[in-house]
Amino acid sequence: MNSTIEKYFNEKTRVVWHITFWLAYLIYYVFTIGSLPRNNYTDTFLSQGLSLLPKIIVTYIVLYVLIPRYFITKKILIFSVFFALILLAGGIFKYFYDFYVINPLLYPERTNTTLSIPAFEILRHTLAIYPVVMLAAFIKLGKYWLEKDRAAQKIESEKVNAELKFLKAQIHPHFLFNTLNNLYALTLKKSDKAPEVVLKISDLLDYMLYESNTPTVPLKKELDLIESYIHLEKIRYGNKLRLAYDVKGDINGNYIPPLLILPFIENSFKHGVSQQLQDMWIDIKLEINLNRLMLKVDNSKSSDKSSDSPGADLQKCKDGIGLKNVKRRLELLYGKDYKLYISDEKENFSIFLSVSLDKPLGAEKE
Repeated sequence: MNSTIEKYFNEKTRVVWHITFWLAYLIYYVFTIGSLPRNNYTDTFLSQGLSLLPKIIVTYIVLYVLIPRYFITKKILIFSVFFALILLAGGIFKYFYDFYVINPLLYPERTNTTLSIPAFEILRHTLAIYPVVMLAAFIKLGKYWLEKDRAAQKIESEKVNAELKFLKAQIHPHFLFNTLNNLYALTLKKSDKAPEVVLKISDLLDYMLYESNTPTVPLKKELDLIESYIHLEKIRYGNKLRLAYDVKGDINGNYIPPLLILPFIENSFKHGVSQQLQDMWIDIKLEINLNRLMLKVDNSKSSDKSSDSPGADLQKCKDGIGLKNVKRRLELLYGKDYKLYISDEKENFSIFLSVSLDKPLGAEKE
């Protein structure tokens, strides 16, 4: 259907569509009128074919003059007046055209009659033009409204695309700032693990800058990113952090928008355990079940109200990737087909996310 519409919009094929329309109209009348008693298909084809001229003239005046100038600009009264006058003029023209052209060629016995202009004959010829003009007008207006809708959808798609890119781009500097902070802490300690951290950061940035520039990525690659990030944080915290990371279900063959999970994992470290001096823990569970991805992240946090809790980042949109950012991106990608629950208790913080692993609604826009 879409390819047919695209071809119709193409200027090179528009003439073919117009010719097809008039041929279909002619064939319809040949088979309906030609099958009547005392008619035959040959004479009907010739008479209807010659009669197309006044119909074509009136039709294209309506399509390319009256509709663009008056109907589309909502000057309905002026359009109605000119439409009636054009039809009437077309009926008069057809009456004379039949008398001086069609009758001498096809019905010479009628040439002996005296030319007169009775109102009934003018009305009959006007009504003969009316159906095809209205049919063509409906097609023209349908095409106009379809083009208008397509243009509006394109503008909306571009707007959503720009917003998605902006939201995803906010993650990059945020992530880089945090990981460089981690590296800085290790260099201050003159840790032997600093080179390993530099290598890991290089791999992560390579993924974020180059491999994540597609609407979706294999879920396995996204989880590799998460595991690399967790590995970096484990180097930083060492034995002070109790961390559980569990993945259940088949991850192969599934796709997900890039960098969708990372903000939740990163948040649990930056605004959870980083605020504590002891008894730090994070529990990350990810499950693929019935073509849905479910993520649950629980982490300890400081009970000190003056410190930055994980909820601060998510609820106050701190550093630009808070709940407003995450929820907006989820809405653009999945519409209403996602679940996000946040629990901010005194000593722990948790999130639960559930998204479909089918193609996201907005994935083609990202």
